[in-house]
Amino acid sequence: MARFAVRRNDSTKTIELCEQISHLYEEQQLQHKKKYCLRKKWIATVLAKYYILGMAQQRLDHFDKALDCYNHFLHHARKELGHHHVHVGAVLQLKGSLLFEQRNLTAAMLAFLASLKIQELQSSTTIMTNERLLYQIARTLHDKEDFTDALTMYQKTLKLQREKNNNDPKSVQVLTTLCNMVRIHYLLGDVTTALSINEEIVQIAAKISGNKHPFVAHRLKILGNMLVEVGRLSDAMEVFAKAARSGISDAITNFYHNDEDVDTSSFAIQAAKTLSKVGVLYPHAPCA
Repeated sequence: MARFAVRRNDSTKTIELCEQISHLYEEQQLQHKKKYCLRKKWIATVLAKYYILGMAQQRLDHFDKALDCYNHFLHHARKELGHHHVHVGAVLQLKGSLLFEQRNLTAAMLAFLASLKIQELQSSTTIMTNERLLYQIARTLHDKEDFTDALTMYQKTLKLQREKNNNDPKSVQVLTTLCNMVRIHYLLGDVTTALSINEEIVQIAAKISGNKHPFVAHRLKILGNMLVEVGRLSDAMEVFAKAARSGISDAITNFYHNDEDVDTSSFAIQAAKTLSKVGVLYPHAPCA
């Protein structure tokens, strides 16, 4: 029941059930303290309680309480189940995600790598688990500004994501990874590859949500900025027009506002302003 509650994001009910598990464990431990099998069974129960309660506390943003639960779980599980048990790897991954949210990136990376090592030893580990963990490692490297290593991990993640989805292009997970890859390629100075991937993102997003979704408009806006930066002004005008039709009415004039995927050099900004004037002076122009 506690596991079902946490899967439904019912954190309050989860905590209530975990408290019941804890009380029940204490009673059973007193009654059966001399019986090893039952003792082991209830130890497993309390470990599950820490596992589930930790997830519930994390979803409530009670990070200190969640971290305490995960540490208790790992302390007992390593003694009872071994350091390479699949449950240890799973909780290390949860601990890493919590530390990432706290922006403790170095500690998060250590937890993720330890989890990856364990999961690689487990033949039962699924592709889904691996690709999620690889993405978390890539995202942590990204935020640590280890861009080259982050790109390598994103590429491995993308390969697994596409395998999991049988190369179905309509995957939000694939879309998310591609967006991060665009950012990395851009930061590394590879604007050509960033452009190519961003065009793929627009195509996938349009298949998922249609051409008039705000996300499609936003990615067209980023694509247009990149085209301006490399001097492909005619192509940029066409993309700006698509962005306007997709949901950004001021698709040209609001460029370079809170967008990290673009260049803010004087040339690029001036080029965008020039295109904006074209739209004002000639309303029939493609960018209008």
